[in-house]
This record gives sequence, structure tokens and C-alpha cells, in this order.
Amino acid sequence: QILEYADTMDPLLKSGLFCLAWTMVKVFCFDAAGIVLALSSGILYGGVLEGAVMSAFGATVGSSAAFALAKTDTPIRKKALEIVQDNPSLRGIEKVVREDGLKAVLTLRLLSVRYFRYCVQFVCRWRRLG
Repeated sequence: QILEYADTMDPLLKSGLFCLAWTMVKVFCFDAAGIVLALSSGILYGGVLEGAVMSAFGATVGSSAAFALAKTDTPIRKKALEIVQDNPSLRGIEKVVREDGLKAVLTLRLLSVRYFRYCVQFVCRWRRLG
């Protein structure tokens, strides 16, 4: 029923609602729903490529909205800064990101690339044993 309803929707409305859903996921850091949105995008848009493009677009819009909310002076930002000040480990991370943000973010994002080789080796060895 949901897929039939999605097929009858205006494509612009469907894309807008999909981007809104991604925005909510990114703003509220609800990663499980992000996985559901990413996996269902191919079904909703009729193909893997179309779904991947819409999912990437929606995630980018959502991340941009979350970034804008984090940078503006809102009550949510003030509460987050209070939590950071109360937690010593978060204070350390905040200091590193404040002083050298690009390097810190790139290091965290690219760290998984380094361990990809080990994962491939593990799978290959596991398959030989099985």
C-alpha cells in the first residue's frame, strides 16, 4: 500500500518529503532511520542509481541543515555546549576540532579506508577455511 501511494504521488512532493525525512534524521542524529532511508530509496525511486542519487542529495541537504543549526545561536546549541563543558573527553575533542578542524575531520573520515585492507584479508582467509 505504501509503495502504491508513493507511485501516485507528485514526484516533486515525494522528493521534498524524502529530503525532509533525511533532514530530520541528520538533525536528530537518528542513524538507524538513515539506514532505512538509504536502503528504501532504490525501491521508492525505481532503481538503484535513482535511489542513490536521491539519497545522497537528501543526506547532503540534511547535513547542511544540521550544520547551519549547529552554527547559529540557538537554545539547542547552548545546551550542547553545556554538555561539552561538563564532559572532559568531549572538551578535548572540541578543542582539537576547534584548533585544527579539517585535519581532525579528514582523519576520522579516512580512518576506515586504512582498515579496509584488513577486512578484505579477514574475509579471504575466512573463505579459505570454510
